[in-house]
Amino acid sequence: MTFTIDDNFLTTLTDWKPLFDVKGINGCAALLIDAMEGRPPLVDNLTEWLALQADGWEIANHGVTHDDLRTLTEAQLE
Repeated sequence: MTFTIDDNFLTTLTDWKPLFDVKGINGCAALLIDAMEGRPPLVDNLTEWLALQADGWEIANHGVTHDDLRTLTEAQLE
């Protein structure tokens, strides 16, 4: 089983990692290059993510951009 945490928000490091550490499991951080407008800023410090990886976490590519699904038409969502 893999637990993937989407987007490189600070909560991945401050909330999810400590919780997973207590449970003795690792997760997968899916990182973006740009966040959607109106969302929290991304942690783009590569050192933070490399440390997470060195601690046993997987690092995945979430995408270059993150479209706001609330703004897409039905056809675009298909």
